[in-house]
Amino acid sequence: DPITGEVKAWVGGIDFKTYKLDHVNMRTQRQVGSSIKPLLYCQAIEERGMNPNSMVEDVQQDFGHGQLVPATSRSCTGRTVTMANALTWSRNCASAYIMKQVGPAQFANFLNEKLNIPTKIDAYPSIALGACDLSLYEMMWAYSIFAGGGFETKPSFISRIEDRNGNVIKRFDIGANRKETVSEATAYQMVQMMEGPVTVGTAAGLKDRLGATAMAGKTGTTNDNADFWF
Repeated sequence: DPITGEVKAWVGGIDFKTYKLDHVNMRTQRQVGSSIKPLLYCQAIEERGMNPNSMVEDVQQDFGHGQLVPATSRSCTGRTVTMANALTWSRNCASAYIMKQVGPAQFANFLNEKLNIPTKIDAYPSIALGACDLSLYEMMWAYSIFAGGGFETKPSFISRIEDRNGNVIKRFDIGANRKETVSEATAYQMVQMMEGPVTVGTAAGLKDRLGATAMAGKTGTTNDNADFWF
């Protein structure tokens, strides 16, 4: 629940018989790929005055010292597109352009200090494309700012402890795990943009297949589809 932080379900894998590794656990980390992009775009809106209609360059970016992002320009169209279009179609080169506006150190700080992601993120330009390992637990925690109206909410598992007679020994204040990270307006703009991938973009058709009336989200794939996120 993005408002209270209460964990409703914990699904560690598709089949315990085949996959015995718990993919949710914070110690189980995978490269997140493009699922990191909404967090970068969110910071660009909140701190750099950008918006879904801001024009960005879908061009390979040079961060100096031989750091080209992405490593190859093959996927770059060379066109100027809106920020919303870049997210809908998960444009790597446009995301690198946005990273240049935000700054690698500032983005790493946003993830660790503002969103409270426990894993230390190194400030490399390539984190704009998800070249970092995080757990599903941490990504759920970070994504709570979108559905939570700008508040990041740490997942919580225990609301109270009772003895065998039903007497409450300890009660936990679930609401205490909420902290405003970005404005409600920024969160709203991000949710609007994240409807793009599931309606016409990289996850088109998913909403209909699940029978959802409304959905917002982002895909993320790594090399050779070793990891696939939604």
